[in-house]
Amino acid sequence: VQTHADIGALTQKIQEDSVLVDRILQEMDR
Repeated sequence: VQTHADIGALTQKIQEDSVLVDRILQEMDR
């Protein structure tokens, strides 16, 4: 159960990081 919670938190962090990367790439394209 603990492992499942850790995976969920890690997945959320990865998604947040990917959103930041997308923003950075959009800023660079301008």
